Amino acid sequence: MLVRVSDDRLALPVRDVLEVLRARDTMPVPGTPPWVRGLLALRGTLVPVADLARRGGIATDVPWLVVVERDGRRAALGVLAIDGVHPVEDGERPPLGHPRDTLPRRASVRLLPREVGTATTAGLPAAADVLDVGALFEELFEGE
Repeated sequence: MLVRVSDDRLALPVRDVLEVLRARDTMPVPGTPPWVRGLLALRGTLVPVADLARRGGIATDVPWLVVVERDGRRAALGVLAIDGVHPVEDGERPPLGHPRDTLPRRASVRLLPREVGTATTAGLPAAADVLDVGALFEELFEGE
């Protein structure tokens, strides 16, 4: 899944994505970094919300939350836009990076064009960095 964070696009492994929601109010948690917006009650479970735009240096409200799960833990990631699910070339490359980036990246993948008759990848980058969900979760769930 390709998401927009600041002026950058990142790929999220679709196997980690549970759902996409419109942003909603969170319960603030004192003592957390500014990029942790708080907790969200999601079907009876409290889920931390990490604002990737704010973490990436953009102080704006994010309209979308991508709920991800890794190793039995869930978090909602605040993003500026969802650019859809796109096929990628097999194999990963070193991350492209971003000059003022603070988001953990584990690799880069090349986006493949979609089949004729479907939405295209026009206007999208040829490659995108893959967000390191594991590293982000280590920070988010530190001290758990």
